[in-house]
Amino acid sequence: MSLIDLSNVTRTLITLLETNINTQIDSSASVTVTVEPPDRVNGATNTLGLHLYHVTEDPYYKNLPGPGSDIPNIATAPMGLCLYYILTAHHATSEPQFDALTQQRLMGYALKTLHDFSVITDDTQIDSTPILHGNLIGQDNDLQIIMRPVAPEDALSFWHSEDSQTARLSAYYEVRIVLLEPEPPTRMPGIVLHVGTFIHAIGTPHIDCSQNTIRFVLPALNGGSLQVVEATPARVTLDTTPLQPDPPNNQFLLLGANLAAGSSRSLVLRNEIWERLPAPAGPVDESILDLAHNEPLGWRAKFRTDRVVVEIAPTLRHE
Repeated sequence: MSLIDLSNVTRTLITLLETNINTQIDSSASVTVTVEPPDRVNGATNTLGLHLYHVTEDPYYKNLPGPGSDIPNIATAPMGLCLYYILTAHHATSEPQFDALTQQRLMGYALKTLHDFSVITDDTQIDSTPILHGNLIGQDNDLQIIMRPVAPEDALSFWHSEDSQTARLSAYYEVRIVLLEPEPPTRMPGIVLHVGTFIHAIGTPHIDCSQNTIRFVLPALNGGSLQVVEATPARVTLDTTPLQPDPPNNQFLLLGANLAAGSSRSLVLRNEIWERLPAPAGPVDESILDLAHNEPLGWRAKFRTDRVVVEIAPTLRHE
């Protein structure tokens, strides 16, 4: 699910760092997290800086079309973002040497936390405390935390300012994928529920679909139980086992309307194999099922108003 307030992602990371460090790693640390730029954090103690300094668009989501049929519909597609954070440690007291060692300790706590919780979901909790921000929970927002492999020389350029500032101990992280909330579509295409020809004269017979029951046995490794499913279109078989199942394996239905038996009702069968039969048996374009000749062979056809029930047999007599 998309979001529009990027601060909810930052608040999630703050909760993660403070909760894990103060409850799981060092209960005496009393660590707090600030989101200010590192150069503006002055006089802080036991503080981690987590500053969002850059945002880029994720290339995978860049060309995905949005829902609806708005022209153009780019505004209805969520924008995939990658958020870039710099992590720093701050501790300033009257003992500068102790400050540096404390900063290194706090940095180690933070690195371990972001390593151990590299993916944050709705189910991520620490001591029953949900980590994902409340506005993101239940919206399918999964945050992936990746440490950026920034070279030491490149890190120096981040801190360079007229040769007057010393590089601070820091780490760089990427958080993805954050989907920026799109505009709701104003036009939606219709939903196709069924494909077919629906125009017909009133009172004339028409067929909507074919249907039959398929039975199969699962492999023994998966339980070996008998499975029964309905297939549409029908996938009929000549198999009549197990003994007289209801409905039989060789039975299929033609569902529709005005299909009751009458002088104009007959069942026409076609098979492209018959069209290639050599003379004198073929070729046969179609065969009208003559029950007088084929019922003794196992064929059945019962015409009702809403369906035709057909049972097939291995042999068909055609004239």
